[in-house]
Amino acid sequence: MAINLEIFNTNKEYFNNIAKAIYQVTFEDYFSFLYEHQKEAYNVMEEYKKGQIICPTGSGKSKIQIATIFKHLEDNPDHIDNYLITSHRLLLNIQLIANLVKDVKKSVAPFKLLFVGSGDIKASTLNEIINKDTPKKEDWINVSADDVLSTTNKNEIDNFIKISNKNGYDVLIVSTYHSLDKLKDINIEIACFDEAHTTASSQDEDTMFKANIKRLKNVNRQYFFTATRKVFNNDKGMNDPFYGDVIYSISPKEIMDGGYICEPKLHLVYSSDKDK
Repeated sequence: MAINLEIFNTNKEYFNNIAKAIYQVTFEDYFSFLYEHQKEAYNVMEEYKKGQIICPTGSGKSKIQIATIFKHLEDNPDHIDNYLITSHRLLLNIQLIANLVKDVKKSVAPFKLLFVGSGDIKASTLNEIINKDTPKKEDWINVSADDVLSTTNKNEIDNFIKISNKNGYDVLIVSTYHSLDKLKDINIEIACFDEAHTTASSQDEDTMFKANIKRLKNVNRQYFFTATRKVFNNDKGMNDPFYGDVIYSISPKEIMDGGYICEPKLHLVYSSDKDK
């Protein structure tokens, strides 16, 4: 799936050390901050090219996705690749972009950002989201207008990826499930499908999201993430072999026992006789 470029062959030593030389952050540094279940899920994903990852809400599934992309970026400095993270909601995709930039942009380079969806995400808006919790201005991460494109226009998507790859940039794509058909002929090294249960139903052939995923013909590795796996009978929903095997699963109780998420609490509110 990768494209070899002469520029990377002539500067291989530089690109092999770019993470350390520029930002003093490597994949090993990033990996050390992951929770144990995130490390376990990542390690399993390195063994399989396709599969389902079942982790509870709040357990940090996006960190697992980013770690997988980060590692491939660092290990393949002489290749140009495209990566995809997708979900069903516009707001979730905006947060995914912010997480990608925070965790990867400051660590490895070079890459461009492509947002495929109905929302018009500008670099200025993205910078506000990324830096809102960073008090020191000198620590801000600023994405330039040339680094990001937000569109659903097929010609613009194709040109942006083609020119970015030709100029030595990997492209990190964040898309809604609605718009995946715009990427049907794009070479994608790693694809992570978030909230994957939204793509499954009892009538799979009528599900647009699943049909759009099937249109992606050039994906090397693909992983389906969810907290609430949706299955029907033996071959419907996420029981369909299309999603691959469940390669990693951890229960909410295990996550709570590990102290990674809080236990749910029920707070009952009663009305007084006066309110009746």
